[in-house]
Amino acid sequence: MKLDLHIHSCVSPCGALEMSPSAIARAAVAAGLDGIALTDHNTALNTPACAEACRRAGLAFLAGVEVCTAEELHVLCLFDQVETALAFGADLYAQLPPVVNLPEKMGDQVYVDVEENILGEVGIFLGTGCAWPLTEEKEEKT
Repeated sequence: MKLDLHIHSCVSPCGALEMSPSAIARAAVAAGLDGIALTDHNTALNTPACAEACRRAGLAFLAGVEVCTAEELHVLCLFDQVETALAFGADLYAQLPPVVNLPEKMGDQVYVDVEENILGEVGIFLGTGCAWPLTEEKEEKT
């Protein structure tokens, strides 16, 4: 299988409005891929639309999130169910610092439906590290 497991959509700060889940599915088919994972920065909000776009296009799909940890490491988290990714993303969102997104400086962060209608915009900047560390140091007792 030919897969791309690290794709960002229009909700990621590095994304553009032209990077809708449906456009991503079309590009994946054109590139000859068999499947993709959508792994936006610190959110899974576009995974429902991407799952449907992939279903329509005959592509395998994994819902994902690219987590930016407290150490600012980027870790891909993949899920076989959209609902699981959305729940994880909601927990992760609560761990982000309250840095307001300024679209004119940092880009739009919109999530859409499969027809590319904008459903909403994420107000907190998704390009920052969350409070979750990749590892935690344990204090040793002497």
